[in-house]
Amino acid sequence: MFRFLGKESGVTLLDVLLVLLIVGMLIFGIVFALVSYTNIFSFINGSQVVRSVSSNIFKTVVVPVESHQQIIINLDNNEPFETIAITQKIMFPFSKEKKIATEWPKGKTGFLVKSYDGSTIEMLGYRYKTIAKTTAKNGYNALLDLTVNNIKRIDKDNINYPYLYVWLDYNQNAQVDKGELISLKDLGITSIDIGSMKVVNRRINSSVINREGSYFRADGSKGSILEVDLFQDPFYREFLTTINVPDKIKPIPNVQGTGLVRDLQEATAKSSALLSTVVNYYSHESLSQRYTMLNNLLFEWARSENMRFATHLSQFSTDRFKLELASDLKPDTYRSIHSEVSLVLNHLMVVEQFTGKRLLYVFAKEVLNTQTGEIELHLAISLNNEIIARNVVVANSNQQRQEVVISNDMLNFTNEQKIQINEEYEAVKKNIFAKLQAEKPDIQELIAEFKKDQYRWVDESLQNQIETGAYFIRERKTINLPRRRYLIECIKPGNIIDQQVRDCADGKIAKTW
Repeated sequence: MFRFLGKESGVTLLDVLLVLLIVGMLIFGIVFALVSYTNIFSFINGSQVVRSVSSNIFKTVVVPVESHQQIIINLDNNEPFETIAITQKIMFPFSKEKKIATEWPKGKTGFLVKSYDGSTIEMLGYRYKTIAKTTAKNGYNALLDLTVNNIKRIDKDNINYPYLYVWLDYNQNAQVDKGELISLKDLGITSIDIGSMKVVNRRINSSVINREGSYFRADGSKGSILEVDLFQDPFYREFLTTINVPDKIKPIPNVQGTGLVRDLQEATAKSSALLSTVVNYYSHESLSQRYTMLNNLLFEWARSENMRFATHLSQFSTDRFKLELASDLKPDTYRSIHSEVSLVLNHLMVVEQFTGKRLLYVFAKEVLNTQTGEIELHLAISLNNEIIARNVVVANSNQQRQEVVISNDMLNFTNEQKIQINEEYEAVKKNIFAKLQAEKPDIQELIAEFKKDQYRWVDESLQNQIETGAYFIRERKTINLPRRRYLIECIKPGNIIDQQVRDCADGKIAKTW
């Protein structure tokens, strides 16, 4: 026991140690609760937790691969699955915006599809709408969505069996024609063994067989069912919507666009800047002049549709952060591009627009820095898988949205990347130049009109006054020109004399008061 003021306190050493232990546990619990609360708050708000002050979480990146995985049924046991090459330009709309050239099943192989009326179809693959109203990631997930009671088999007892067909595109026009949809029952297919589908990752032309399994016929034989990622080349495309082209600009040659841009007539109907650039291009006869002007024409043609990179960047904006390109990276005309980085980036975006290939990627993630308690935006921009820009931006403490401006000093292209981009840009340029030169349009009326517009007065009211003569007979206002004056003439109201008054008297300035 302890003694206090000569008296025994009745408190033992064990009691003291116990109290210290309880206090320590309370302190630890408070600290743990604070950290947990911070992490939970971060989780609720979609923020990742980091314990680094400034290092970017994006050390390396892996660009997402666009998938077009579909379920294919091979009806011929004697022939392996093959595809028709992309050069045949079989155009199919895997999206609602446009048709894209696609490698296509060849021979007695067709798509497994769902149809309730025997004519309209729903593809069983990527973007298939599941029962849960989500989008299937691939064909295999779409098949699993058709199963019942987690049994990885589809047979005649399955509620979906009567609505499953094989689409055999006999004429290879990528359209469902009469007689091309055959039900599983009519084909003698009694069941599909989804559980037998194994990962194989085997390449056929530019397409990839991801999984392969078996289906069974009524006679006991079996065939192969495949999940195939069909290769698409977005360079070849057909838009599913049209743009009205006014009669006035129909003399413009309808040069076929590629990738994300429309054909030239529709593009000029959308963009007056492109129209004037095209007319100016054809108003010159010199090939060297035209080739030089082609840079501006390509730039305006690419801008007639939303630039993919700028659109992609804006999609990563959040309630806390707004991402946008600086003015030096989104010039009004090609001639306003001044820095080398801006030129490289704009050439790269033009290549994206005309090839349809995605080359620039944005990676952004809100994270909570547990050392500072601040929300940070970790940002990376890559050219394919190579990072060309990194940044960490701290959110505003006053809850106002923080602007994150991507400027040319943030982007770091290697010399090899610059050379590669320039080569791809020149390839696009030469391709379009050859198409434009093959046309001999009769657009003299448009050329004359645009030349007249070049000399149009900015102030049309002033032009009208001069042309009618009203300008020369109107009352003139006396202009008080600078001249030497007496000081008394220049004194300001209130008998104020300042430097302006002295300058007025010296004749340096006019009297304006």
